[in-house]
Amino acid sequence: DAWEKAMLLLYMAYTGIYPTFTESSHSSSIAQSEREKKLLAIQRFQSATPPFHMLHASIQVAECPLSVFDEAIELFPEQLQQKDSSGNLPLMICLNAFGKSKSKACCDNHPHDFSTK
Repeated sequence: DAWEKAMLLLYMAYTGIYPTFTESSHSSSIAQSEREKKLLAIQRFQSATPPFHMLHASIQVAECPLSVFDEAIELFPEQLQQKDSSGNLPLMICLNAFGKSKSKACCDNHPHDFSTK
């Protein structure tokens, strides 16, 4: 499945290693829709070792298309408030990696997601 391959490439670019999955993380059920396939891939990667934050990775990996970032925000809105292993929120990663111009573009595309609460 293309989504699972994309997640694997992003995982490896972000962590530098191939993930280790738990036995129960791979579902044998056949997904019917593209959304179901995405959700199965997401479920598998949520149990990966080391832990994987798709939203953080989609920002930090420079070659990652903005469309993957957009999809990650839609699928993982809770990760906006989660810190990575270095203690950084996605917004801090964006500011550190790209400076104000690209960070502003990301925030402008998702004003409600990056608003301070």
